[in-house]
Amino acid sequence: MTRKLSTKTGTENDYKQFLNNVEIYALGLDSISAEIKREAYAIATADKAAEVIREIKSHFKLIEVGEEFFDVRAAFTVRVKQQNEELLLIRASFTAHFHIKKGMPVEKHASKFAQLEARLIFWPYFRQIVADTTARMHIRPLIIPLTVRP
Repeated sequence: MTRKLSTKTGTENDYKQFLNNVEIYALGLDSISAEIKREAYAIATADKAAEVIREIKSHFKLIEVGEEFFDVRAAFTVRVKQQNEELLLIRASFTAHFHIKKGMPVEKHASKFAQLEARLIFWPYFRQIVADTTARMHIRPLIIPLTVRP
């Protein structure tokens, strides 16, 4: 019988075990703001020849770590610009609280989780906030991609 060699290191196996034991406990909106230059936005988005640029930025940060939990904050910014003029700005931040099984090395992997996996949890909330906010602003919804690459 041949034995399959594993290419995973102990650290990779530890992180996989960490992922299998993470549970989201709560996620909440911390802040939201939106600004529009309505007339300029309407003109720019109605003109097919106008070059309108949509910029999306996100930032994820581990903000607290305990023995059996950790918190991650996510901040998002959407800008719609034409040349150097900002036409639309939407900002939102969220915090999520995660529980981890007792005895798991939380600090060791929570920062990596915040930078890589947490975006998959926050991203749908961000998309919904943008869709809802643009609808309430009575403008065509901005299409935010289903996922983003780190």
